[in-house]
Amino acid sequence: MGVDALLAELTSAELEEFCRRHLPDALAQAPKVSRLVGYFVPDQAAPRAAEDIAADLARRLPPAHVPRVLVPLESMPKLAGGKVDRKTLATRPILAPERSVGAPPTDDLGRWVRGVWSTVLSAPVGSVTLESSFFEVGGTSLDAIKVSARLTRVLDHDVRSAWLLKRPVLRGYLELLRAELADTPHFEEICAVAARVYGEGGADA
Repeated sequence: MGVDALLAELTSAELEEFCRRHLPDALAQAPKVSRLVGYFVPDQAAPRAAEDIAADLARRLPPAHVPRVLVPLESMPKLAGGKVDRKTLATRPILAPERSVGAPPTDDLGRWVRGVWSTVLSAPVGSVTLESSFFEVGGTSLDAIKVSARLTRVLDHDVRSAWLLKRPVLRGYLELLRAELADTPHFEEICAVAARVYGEGGADA
C-alpha cells in the first residue's frame, strides 16, 4: 500500500533524495492513504512536463517509491525555520490528473500495445490514446517491466523496459518500438494477430 509522500524539490535527483529520507516519516503519518503523491514547483526558466519527471524517478527509485501523481504548485509552503510544511501540504486536495485527450492508435502495433497497457494497468482501454503517458495512466517502473515482458513473449525478441521509461507517451513509445523492432522476423504479421487477440485489453496480453 502506497502513501502520500510530500516531495518538494525541483530536480529528479533532489526528489529521489527526498523520497529516501522522508518516506519512513510519511508512512508513519499517513498509513491509510493508498497512493504516493509528489509535489513540485516547476522551474519557470526550464519547465519540464510531469511525465518527464515521473520517467526520471522511475529510473532512479524502487517501484514502490515512485509517485503515482505529481502535483505542480506555484510555491511550496514553508515553516518558519525554512523546512517544507508537510502538514499544510497534506490538507491540500489531490485532483485526479486529467485524462489524456487524443485519438486512439489505428495500426496493429498501436492497438496491441494499447491493449497491453490497459491489461497491465487495469485501465479502461478507451482511456489510453496516442497522447497518453504511461505514468499518468497509473504505470510504474515495475509495470513497465511487465509490459516489456509481455511484448517480448509474443515477439520472441527482447523488448527493453528502459524504452518505455525513455518514451512514456504512447505515440513516442510506438515510434521507438518500430525503430528498434522493424527487423524482427514477421513483425507486421505478429502485430496483426496480437492486435486481434489483445487489442481491446482484458486478455492475458
